[in-house]
Amino acid sequence: MLSHTHTYTHSLTTSSTVCSSTCTLGQECVANVCVGTGALSFVLLWSRPGDGDLVVTIPNGYTIMYSSKESSIQSNYGQLDADDTNGVGPENIFWNSTPDHGVYFVCFQQYRFSLDASPMNPIVATVEVKQMQQVIRTFNKTFTSPGSTENKCNNMLDTYLGSITY
Repeated sequence: MLSHTHTYTHSLTTSSTVCSSTCTLGQECVANVCVGTGALSFVLLWSRPGDGDLVVTIPNGYTIMYSSKESSIQSNYGQLDADDTNGVGPENIFWNSTPDHGVYFVCFQQYRFSLDASPMNPIVATVEVKQMQQVIRTFNKTFTSPGSTENKCNNMLDTYLGSITY
């Protein structure tokens, strides 16, 4: 059973029907990139070119992000398979098998942009949470200042987008 503890109201559909390459079984096309799908996935897009990062802290306290993206026992076999460093996404974290039950915290880090987020140059981050390729939650936040670059995610950070209970 899935419940949420915080959501934003804006929704952005990330799936498209045309990809530059043919996606394989267990993948879908998001913003012209084939990304992994599975029991649970988090797909991030942002509003202007730069290096944005998807950061998900899972129930056991482990954080999946660009610096810890491989599937492992610590990540409960979740993995980051798309890491866009100069566009508008996607970044994607997914589990092929059923992940642990508990709270998943979702954050967006502004790693490197030519202009920092400001009221005149905001960055809008959108994450779709999917269960078996079906969108079940959408988190959306407009950033108007540079955020922290913690290598974790929780609801006290300025990078926080939302959380789900799986």
